[in-house]
Amino acid sequence: MHTAHILSAHATLDQKSKVIQDVKEQQNKLESERQRLLQCLREINEDRGKMDIAVVDIEREVSELRHKITETTEGDYATAKREVDRLRHELGQPALPSLQSTIEEKRFAYLNERRLNGSEKRPSEGISFAADGQQPPTKKARGRPKGSKNSTKKASSGG
Repeated sequence: MHTAHILSAHATLDQKSKVIQDVKEQQNKLESERQRLLQCLREINEDRGKMDIAVVDIEREVSELRHKITETTEGDYATAKREVDRLRHELGQPALPSLQSTIEEKRFAYLNERRLNGSEKRPSEGISFAADGQQPPTKKARGRPKGSKNSTKKASSGG
């Protein structure tokens, strides 16, 4: 009778030991997955930080360009245009079109050309990481390699 209890207790102990081992293996797998995901999150946060810096830099450049355009348009260009229009008037020619209408014409022509020819290069592809000495972000391969699913079907059904 005692022998049966001892053997039963040993069997239960072996089962519990296996369960503990399985749970610890699962725990290790989960910790590995957690570490991998934390690393991915760190990389994402680094990329977001780089993009935030890029946005600030581009916004600053846009602001500087707008300031230069305004300064030139209201300064040297306005003075020169008035003088040219005065001379054209003296010669009996019509005044030159406004800068805004010239810009609109060029914008229309550019957009029309892109519409007719299709866009070969998207604007986001023009962002250069080389100026910062950085490599552009690369896509990581996801999923099953091409053809791997079909090759197993052919091998098992080929006869």
